[in-house]
Amino acid sequence: MIRQKLENQQRITVSLSCEAGKRLHIRKATCAEPHQKVIYDALGLSSQPGSVQKTAA
Repeated sequence: MIRQKLENQQRITVSLSCEAGKRLHIRKATCAEPHQKVIYDALGLSSQPGSVQKTAA
């Protein structure tokens, strides 16, 4: 039941081309909805899982 309530929070990845011919990948979690934040707080977890990750390939 908890998994179903939390399943619509997603991670989004944006891939951009740089002038030097490399690609920049930015990945970030969407904001938790209020009912999801209550669950995260009760479990002692961050409502923003992961951190912003930037990698150049």
